[in-house]
Amino acid sequence: MKDAYQILRLQYAFDGAEQTLFPVLLFGKEDIVLVDCGYPGSLALLEEQIRGRGTAPETITKLVLTHQDDDHMGSAAA
Repeated sequence: MKDAYQILRLQYAFDGAEQTLFPVLLFGKEDIVLVDCGYPGSLALLEEQIRGRGTAPETITKLVLTHQDDDHMGSAAA
């Protein structure tokens, strides 16, 4: 059984600075929830991290955006 959560690590240069973001996967009995999703254009990096933790991105059933800053919701539309 997987842990109840996994912390992802997104590292990249954005707006002239090196940054690390930490979206989280939450595993419930019926749902896999992604909390926050990084900057716009970081979907491929996010999916790579999700797959690297043994989860298929298409199995995510819900997305929680903690607030509307680009580093938290930027890839939501993708």
